[in-house]
Amino acid sequence: MRGGSDATRPATPIRIDVRPMTKTVFFAATAAFVIAAAPGIAGQATPIEWSQLPDPSAQEFEDPYRDLAPEQMSDLMSLVRLREQLAADSIPVEERRQLEARNTKLEATLQAVGIDVEWLLSQRWVVAD
Repeated sequence: MRGGSDATRPATPIRIDVRPMTKTVFFAATAAFVIAAAPGIAGQATPIEWSQLPDPSAQEFEDPYRDLAPEQMSDLMSLVRLREQLAADSIPVEERRQLEARNTKLEATLQAVGIDVEWLLSQRWVVAD
């Protein structure tokens, strides 16, 4: 043993890297805060009475589109789009003729199976309400 005993030698300090631990503690503290604050942020629940709920019978209406086949519904939607296009003033003459021909054909197809096109189209805002 040179120079003395182990007791006289200075102890080497132990170094601990706390940087990864700091991130973990920060995220844990943030999560705890959010969980603790959530009920206060949400506010009070408002009780609802049965009398405040809408009357189911008031929700009932006769759906004029219910009995249409998918192809008929598609034709009806195409007819609406065609009419919207035809309402524009800036359509070239040839394109307008083509759109009018498609419009006439779709109307005839729907009317051939007994569908009142004008009445159905007038009902879309009633159903939307």
